Amino acid sequence: MTIVERLRKSDDFINFQQKTQEKIDKFKLTPQFKPSVTKGEKKKSETYEVGRLNDARDTKYQMILANLSNTEDLMFLSPSDLYKRANDIKLLALSESDPIDVGFSNKLQNLLDYKTLRSGNKKLLYRFYKKLGVKCCVYCNSQHVILLDDEQKTMRFQADHYIPKSKFPIFSITLANLVPVCNNCNHLKSTKELNYVLYYNDTEGEHHDLGFSLTHQSIVEYCMNRNSDNAENHLEIVFKDYYEKDANNSSRLNEVLKIDKIYEQHQDVVADLINKKIVYNESYLESLGKEFSKLFKREDESINHHLFNQMLYGHSLDEEHINKRVFSKLTIDVKKQLDTLDLKKYITGSDH
Repeated sequence: MTIVERLRKSDDFINFQQKTQEKIDKFKLTPQFKPSVTKGEKKKSETYEVGRLNDARDTKYQMILANLSNTEDLMFLSPSDLYKRANDIKLLALSESDPIDVGFSNKLQNLLDYKTLRSGNKKLLYRFYKKLGVKCCVYCNSQHVILLDDEQKTMRFQADHYIPKSKFPIFSITLANLVPVCNNCNHLKSTKELNYVLYYNDTEGEHHDLGFSLTHQSIVEYCMNRNSDNAENHLEIVFKDYYEKDANNSSRLNEVLKIDKIYEQHQDVVADLINKKIVYNESYLESLGKEFSKLFKREDESINHHLFNQMLYGHSLDEEHINKRVFSKLTIDVKKQLDTLDLKKYITGSDH
């Protein structure tokens, strides 16, 4: 049973969803709302009612309301079902500049009650993230996201609506759409669209070939100058966010969130990896395994590589754990690249 399926059966989530459905059903009887007003503008007196607008919006609004016949299913959509559902109704996206569209979107968001989901007495969203176990920003992987304590249920990070709630308010309380991210990424993304999902994931098929690497020349220059001051400045980190066979099909992570600029400030992380790769040669690792065999052996006598790598690199080096520690994706990718190189020849200068 998945995390979402377990939460779906809990009393607090059931009560929240039932109250939400009651409000939506009541609204459908008399679907009236007011248009939005900009800051400083006087409140508008007119009220609009779905079914009586007599324009192209009316059909769209009625179709959106038809999608709110079961808020329980919407709230607990799996990631793959969410993306399929969003694609099916992409023509129902609401405008962020039309006052009437914005007013209708705000009304639905208010009825669906995201604020209570996040900050109500039960702190339901906190409980979801607690079970999820994500500990760093899902987008940049360079900032921690922190659940402060179980008593106050305080979250020191933001929940980004991957599919913007302003355009698609029906997904405002869909758990799979609420991505734990750092403040910077949430601010930069705003309501911009990305083409990338890295979350608790049941999606199938080809994923973006996201990854980090170091330019070969910068590795050589670092190795030859590693004992000098600020030697890590030689290192050039490259971030790729597109399919290997289709560079035009970008995730837009770099375009929107400036991922490469973030990692330009962390050359020291990859410098540490290079130094560890030089020191932790095969014979040294073998000796560590023998000397501390009891520490890293499971009951069935197999080696616990997860624990071993955590000690050496501070990470498990397993892709499935990249949301547990910052810089995990960078560490995994650069470690794989370094494993293909003989760094000793760069240190001795025999490469030149």
